[in-house]
Amino acid sequence: MSSSVSTADKTGFIEPPEMEEEEGATTEQQVVELVSEEEYPILLVLKGPNKGSRYPLVASEISIGRNTDSDIFLDDITVSRKHAILKKTDRGFLIRDLGSLNGTYVNRERVEEAILKDKDELQIGRYRLIYIHKDESQGDQGS
Repeated sequence: MSSSVSTADKTGFIEPPEMEEEEGATTEQQVVELVSEEEYPILLVLKGPNKGSRYPLVASEISIGRNTDSDIFLDDITVSRKHAILKKTDRGFLIRDLGSLNGTYVNRERVEEAILKDKDELQIGRYRLIYIHKDESQGDQGS
């Protein structure tokens, strides 16, 4: 049996198979560096069917889910129809899970809600995304 076959745990969550890197492909770090100069926050899909997609976070409230009306539409059975919501706050963007079956993860920890920081990694179903926000206030602190 191939190691690329998905497996389900007791909760019904389907663990995605590892994706193989193509020879000469742009690394995740190179992609993050390319988009880190954006003037507004973005979500970048690192793994999943929409790999490479960029979602600018310009609205004050952004829905994420499998529902076609979602602002960020993630079309996979492991994503709930109304999975999570992003809300702009005075502290930055807050992600809130909306009672999804498979949960919302920030840096591999399941969260009900969390304030996102630059380069935080999100997992929503099979999708792995990175939050990129070049915050001017986070400049070199040692200089």
